[in-house]
Amino acid sequence: MKKNVLILSVFIFLLVFTSAIVSAEFPPVSVLTADTDCSAKDNYNVGDSVYINVTNFGTGSHIWSIIGQGNSCNPNVTIAGGSFFVPSYPSSVCFNAYNITLDNCGEYNVTVYDWFFGTQSTDYHVDNEVIYVPEFGLIAGTITIMGALLAFLLIRKN
Repeated sequence: MKKNVLILSVFIFLLVFTSAIVSAEFPPVSVLTADTDCSAKDNYNVGDSVYINVTNFGTGSHIWSIIGQGNSCNPNVTIAGGSFFVPSYPSSVCFNAYNITLDNCGEYNVTVYDWFFGTQSTDYHVDNEVIYVPEFGLIAGTITIMGALLAFLLIRKN
């Protein structure tokens, strides 16, 4: 009888213990594009750096990629990718992933692959409106040549 009570007690303890583990909530996993200080940012200009900020991913190596969406200058093209390491769980890792160049515009998708939580992604937008400052070399050169010709003609006339 005591043996049955002991077995039943162990069984109930294991049942309660395993149900507590199964029902435990994991902190939310997130992927954000970020600014240089790792604060959330999803709109970039030419010359900006895109940082990826991941939170609560499992310990170990993870693969990431940036792919141009249909309305980008690089549709369906992987413009950057690599891997990063999460030293402990839960933690946050932020790293410089890509520098925006003149041939980037429109929407891009950042995807991070986690072996436990699956694929997580976010989008960002690139405004490629380069401010054009005209170079005055041609205008200044033309005025200089015209002035030199005028001076030459005035001197020659005398």
